[in-house]
Order: sequence, then C-alpha cells, then structure tokens
Amino acid sequence: VVGPAAPLVAVAGEDLVLPCSLQPNISAEGMMVEWSRSDHTGSDTLVHLYEDYEDRNGDQMESYRQRTALFKEELKKGNTSLKLSALQTSDDGAYKLVGPVAPLIAVAGEDLVLPCSLQPNISAEGMMVEWSRSGHTGSDTLVHLYEDYEDRNEEQMESYRGRTALFKEELKKGNVSLKLSALQPSDDGAYQCFIRYGSQYDDVTLYVKVKGKKNHNFIVVPAAPLVAVAGEDLVLPCSLQPNISAKDMIVEWSRLHETDTLVHLYEDYKDRNGDQMESYRGRTALFKEELKKGNASLKLSALQPSDDGAYKCFIRYRSQYDDATLYVEVKGEK
Repeated sequence: VVGPAAPLVAVAGEDLVLPCSLQPNISAEGMMVEWSRSDHTGSDTLVHLYEDYEDRNGDQMESYRQRTALFKEELKKGNTSLKLSALQTSDDGAYKLVGPVAPLIAVAGEDLVLPCSLQPNISAEGMMVEWSRSGHTGSDTLVHLYEDYEDRNEEQMESYRGRTALFKEELKKGNVSLKLSALQPSDDGAYQCFIRYGSQYDDVTLYVKVKGKKNHNFIVVPAAPLVAVAGEDLVLPCSLQPNISAKDMIVEWSRLHETDTLVHLYEDYKDRNGDQMESYRGRTALFKEELKKGNASLKLSALQPSDDGAYKCFIRYRSQYDDATLYVEVKGEK
C-alpha cells in the first residue's frame, strides 16, 4: 500500500482526493478497503468502508455521510483512493488506510524485496525508516533501522543480521523498500514499514509467505555409503539446500531399523539427548556455528562396529519437514 507522506493541503468547501493504491497494481475489487480517522479516539472513526463488492457505511461518522466515494472502476487497477467532497474544517487531520494486501510469496533461500514508497516521491534521506516484525511479542522486533542518514541496527533481531538492506540511492526518490536476503522459513509473517519525519509519521503492513524449496526435497546427503575404520571419527554430512539457517529448526539424527533409535536431537536452540541410545552417549555433536549456514552434519566420534548401518537426518520447522537417509560402513581397526 502506498499513500502520501506529506500532508494534503486544500481549501474548505472544495473536493479532495486522498490518494492510496496497491503496489503492484493488483485488483482491490475483492478486498476490504476501510478509510478511518486515525487521530480520533473511541469507536467513532469510520470514514468509508467497502467490503464484499459494495459500500457498507452503516457505521460511518455522521459528518462524512454523502461526502465520500471510492473510484469503483479504478479498484480493479489497485486504486483505492477516496474522494472527499465539500471539505469542512473538521476534516483536518490524519488518515489511515486499513485493508488486506496480497502476501509476497517467495521460496526459502531466495532474496525478496519488500516494497514500500512515499507518494508523492519526496526524499526519505532525512527521515527515520524502521522495518519491524508485526505481531511479534516482546521487544525483539527490529528488522532494519535507518536514522540520521545511516543504518542503526544494534538492536536488530539476531536472525536478520547481515541479511537486510535499504536501497540508499533510491531513498531520495521516496523508495524505502527493504531487501531481505537468503529467506528463511522463520521470515514468514507480517512486517511493518514505519516512516517518521518530525511530527509526521505513517506506517504500512505487508505480509510475506515463505515456501520450502520448490521440490520440497531440501535435505542433501551423500548417496554412496560412508566407509570408515573403527576407532576413528566420522562426519555424517547433511545440509539444507538452499543454505538457509537451521538454528531454530529441529534436527534429529536416528538409526533406521532399530527399536531404540535416537542418535542425536537438537531442538529449541540446544541439544536434547535425554532419550539418546546408550551406545552413542558422549560421541555425537553437531557443528553449532555451521547451523546458520544450513549445515546439520553430525560428528560421530570413536566409531564402533555397531555404528554400521543406516542413519536418518530429519529436519523440521513448524509444518515443513524433510528427511534423508545415508549409510555408514565400519571396518575393523587397522
């Protein structure tokens, strides 16, 4: 959603168009479009409501009755501007647009641009631009902050470090879009773009939907058996493709065709090996620093003949999961 950041100035008695449009210009005919007074308190804030393909102004503020209209033919072009007729001095103030916007859909591992711009295209170089996660609880919500002509990301969420950027050369054109690199499943959700200059401010919310890799087989392990000698250490390779972070995922290594199967479990940012097979205690480890690169390989120390066989690497994040099987062949000591 794009709308003007600078105030619209008009004369009482005239008509005024309050610009607002979707970017990209997708149809808004099937959407809910609500114009309201954001500087009013209480429930009496409705200026104009369009829902289910028609105006629904039963709860409209009395002072706006018969003075508001959308451009119905323009809705299919993403134009949700409001015409306000016969301006009154009481119309003075700020307006806020509330309505669903189609989510941005991208694949994990890819880069994504979250569009946000000022209309008219005035410079945002001297403004504060803040991108944050909308709907998150707690204080840890900052995705990217630009203030006083530079990025200020000391309080940025850990999972976004090194992955966000504004288009600095575009700020002077009013473009405050955010580039988000190497998408992770945890990036899924709502984002707020907030802009402030002096006492003027505005914000919009957009939605990101992150899908797993298109073929959904995103775990890669070697096809050929791993051959090693008893007593040696062995790394069982397993990685995510694309190389998205696995730090906040469940990583479970297990033995196939065994009754007691757990080899190693990582969940909620730490190892949880209470139910680990006795024969593996003290002999397994993930490469914790490599998890953020999508590397979920397992180091198996002091190989035993009983380690011979099939292993499953299982990775899950919320409703997305995948697994792959690899084989280990242990030879007698040299």
